[in-house]
Amino acid sequence: MKKGVISAEVLVWLYRLLMLVFVVMFIYLIINAYLTRSIDTNYLEASVLFSRLIYGNNCILYNNEIKDQPGILDLNKITENDLNKCFSIKNRDIGFDVKLLSDDGQVLKDVIINKDFFDLNVACNIKRSRVYCDNFRDYILYYDGTEFLAGVLTFEVVIANEQKR
Repeated sequence: MKKGVISAEVLVWLYRLLMLVFVVMFIYLIINAYLTRSIDTNYLEASVLFSRLIYGNNCILYNNEIKDQPGILDLNKITENDLNKCFSIKNRDIGFDVKLLSDDGQVLKDVIINKDFFDLNVACNIKRSRVYCDNFRDYILYYDGTEFLAGVLTFEVVIANEQKR
């Protein structure tokens, strides 16, 4: 064989080898991405808890003897006992604080559920914390026993961070 033919054949084999390496690396990256993927559901879980608080039946909604009124809270139902019945989270790694403020900022109700776990919220600002913290704030109507008034409902939640376990 001539030198030119051998050189051309070496270049073809180098090209084929390079393509084979790229294909193998691509397959490895796809398999690795599939095996190591994680889905962060902490925000979703926290927002579902908040939505359940405001709109869930048998929770803290105002009932006018006919039906529950979604979005209108009964001030007398914002108690630790009612919230424990509503959420049933006694043995779970979730803690939260429900605070109802009047429109002028006065605290009307402040209930903490699973206080021992909720106190871990001091670790919320740590970058690689084992807890996920979030807070929600919503303008709502509440019934104080005589009339409907405007107020602000704040909901701070601390959830065990599934990715860090």
